[in-house]
Amino acid sequence: MYKRATVALARARISGFRRQPGPHAQNARQLLSPSASWVGQLGANLTTEQGKNAARAVAIDPMGTLHAAVGDLSQIKRIVKLMVLVNSTPTFSEQHLVANGASELFVEVFGDMGKHVRSAFGVAQIPFGSCVEIELVVEVRVVDFSELL
Repeated sequence: MYKRATVALARARISGFRRQPGPHAQNARQLLSPSASWVGQLGANLTTEQGKNAARAVAIDPMGTLHAAVGDLSQIKRIVKLMVLVNSTPTFSEQHLVANGASELFVEVFGDMGKHVRSAFGVAQIPFGSCVEIELVVEVRVVDFSELL
């Protein structure tokens, strides 16, 4: 029905990623923070710091999708745009601080190429009760992708 990533005109667009219940999510949580839970709502049962940690954890998965889409992360020219959806109460106003978790990771991994424009929104709910979902637009080097499709 939809793709996790598309590449067109030297841009890769990465579908929304979120942590969801299951063994893969559990392994990643244990790797990053043994007590972390990425299900919940900011301002209700999760703190800003927990949300920031969740955004960082969620940001790892798109890098695997990028690798699969372009063949090698060295093909990434730069992260263009990050959109962060934060499952939050109507009174929670620190979505931008939650988004810093993903932003900081991309800069750590890609250096100056990881600096991007960003939007962070509070939403009423995310599938599976996840607290954060992210989408990316990435500029890639122009290569022949026909062999990868």
